Amino acid sequence: MSYLQIQRNRGGTGEELAYVHLARSLWDPARGRSVQRRVYVGRLEQSGERLVLSKGYGARSGQIVELSDLRRRLESGEDVEAWLRMPAPGALPAASGGDVPAGVATVGDAHVLLHLAREIGLAGLVEAAFGASAGPALLGLALHQAAEGRAIYLARDWLDDREVPPAMHGSLLQTDRVYGLIAAAGSDAPAQEQFFRGWIAASGRPAALIYDITSISTYARDLELAEWGYNRDGESLPQINLALVSDSRSGRPLWYRALPGSIPDVSTLRLTGELLHDLGLQDFSFSLDRGFYSQANVRGMLQEQIGFTIGVPFSVAQARALVQRHRAALGSTKRSFPFHDHIMRHVRADWKVKGERGRPRGLDAHLFFEPARQAEAVIRTESGVFALEAKAAAERFDARRDAWEWLVENAGSLRSCLAVRPGPDGSWRIERKPRAVALATSRMGFTLVLTDRRGLAAEEVLERYRGRDRVEKLLDTLKNDDGQNRLRTGDDHSAAGRLFVAFLALVLHSEVERRLRDAGLLRRITVPQFLAQMRRIKSVRMATGARHLLEISRRNRDLLTAVGVPLPE
Repeated sequence: MSYLQIQRNRGGTGEELAYVHLARSLWDPARGRSVQRRVYVGRLEQSGERLVLSKGYGARSGQIVELSDLRRRLESGEDVEAWLRMPAPGALPAASGGDVPAGVATVGDAHVLLHLAREIGLAGLVEAAFGASAGPALLGLALHQAAEGRAIYLARDWLDDREVPPAMHGSLLQTDRVYGLIAAAGSDAPAQEQFFRGWIAASGRPAALIYDITSISTYARDLELAEWGYNRDGESLPQINLALVSDSRSGRPLWYRALPGSIPDVSTLRLTGELLHDLGLQDFSFSLDRGFYSQANVRGMLQEQIGFTIGVPFSVAQARALVQRHRAALGSTKRSFPFHDHIMRHVRADWKVKGERGRPRGLDAHLFFEPARQAEAVIRTESGVFALEAKAAAERFDARRDAWEWLVENAGSLRSCLAVRPGPDGSWRIERKPRAVALATSRMGFTLVLTDRRGLAAEEVLERYRGRDRVEKLLDTLKNDDGQNRLRTGDDHSAAGRLFVAFLALVLHSEVERRLRDAGLLRRITVPQFLAQMRRIKSVRMATGARHLLEISRRNRDLLTAVGVPLPE
C-alpha cells in the first residue's frame, strides 16, 4: 500500500518548500530486506492544502489536486498513481472559449538567469565546450543552484516547473543520470579549458585580478586533493582549497582551481599566474588579502615578477610607524577625496623591503583613512566593552579562575580590553582597561596597501583592494547559499564537476548582484530576495497548447527594467 511523504526544504530566501512523493515499501529478495520506492507527485502550495502536479503526469502536468483528496483515495486502497495519470479535464475550472488550463509554470527567476547567461556569453561558451546535449544540462543545473542553492538531485523538479529549453531538463538530468553528467564534466579537462579560454576573452581579459582562497571541508577521506590543513571554518575535517580569480572592477569570477588542502596560500601564486597566462591573460597583477603578507612573500613575488596589490596588517612594526608618522596629515581635509559615496583620506609613502642580497627595494605604500568608518568602529567597540562590563557586574566570581573563564567565554575579540581584578569584598570582578580600549581603537578606520606598480592613483589602488569585499562575499555565497560548504563524494571527477557547476552558478549570482548594485538597489534588496520576487511571474498553459503570461506587477516590471532584462514574451 502506498503512502504520502512530504519532503520539506528551505530555498535560498529561507522560505520553506515542500515536495510530495508517493512511497511504497517493496520486498527485495536479492537484498533480503524491504526497500522503498518513491514517485515524485508534485510541489505543495504554501497553504499546505493543495499540490501542483509535476510534468511527469503528461496532460495533467501543472494541475491542482487537493491533498485531502489524495489522502482519502490512498486510505480507500485506490491505485492513486494510476488515477493521477488519467485525464481529468475538470481538475481546474474551464477558461473562456471552452479551453481548459493544463498547468501553471514559474517564469521569472529562470527567465532572468537564462537571459543573463546568454547576454554575457556564458550559455554559448558552455554549450560550445561541452556539446549541445551536456552543455545546456550543465547550465540548467547552474540556474537551479543560483536560484535555490539546494541539492543537485532536486534540479530536475525545479527545471520541470520552469519555462526553459527542453535540453535543460532532458534525460541527462534524471536522478539516475545527473551524477554521471557531473562526473563526465569534471573529467573533461579539455572542455573546461576551452570554456575558460573563451570566458576570460569574453570578460575583456582584465589586468587587475582579485585572488582569494577558501577551504571546503569534505566527509570523503579518499578524495585525491583532500588533506588536513588550516581549516578556515575551524572544523576537524580534511579539506580542499579553492582558489578563485575575479575581475577587480566588476567582481566577475573568471577562473578557479582546486588545490591540495595543506598547500600554503602564497606558494600557489606563481603557478596560478602561469596558468592564467596560458589561458590568455597578459600583464596582470593580483590583489591579495593582508593574510598573505609577510616580508618573505613580498620578496618572493618581487623575485618572480608577480604584480601585486596587498594589504598589510598593523601587527607589522613598519605599518604602525607609518600610521603614527602620518596620523596628523590624515586628520586634514586637504587629504580627502570622494570614493563610492564615502569620504576617504590618503597619503602615499615609501615602503622598504629587503631584496636580493639584503639590498632594500622600495614599494609604494598607500595609507587610507575613512573618518566615518572609524567613528562607527569606535562606537561599536566601546559599546561592546560597556555591555560586557555591565553583564559581568551582575555575576559574582569567588575565584579568579571563574572570572577568567567567564571572560574567555563571553568577550571574544574584546577580551584584551577587559581585565580581571580583585573586588573589595574578596570576590573578583571584570573591568574595562581604558588604555587597552584606546589602543584597540587607535588604528580603526586605517587601511594600508602596498603595490609594486609605482605611481598608481589612490582611487585605482583602493578600487583594486576594496573589490576584494565583493569576492569574499561571493565565496561565502558559494559555500553557504549555494550549498558547497561540504563535499560528500569520494570520486575526484564528481567533485570536480560539482565545483564547475558551482562556478557557473557563482557567475550568474555575481552578474545579478552587479546589476542590482549599478541600479542602486543592492542596499534594499539582496540577490535571493530579488529572485524570490521574480518567482511571482508565472504563466498558464491551456489544453489546446496556448500559453498565456499572467499579470506582472508594477514592482516586478521596474525590477526587470533596473537590471536590464526584458519582460518575458
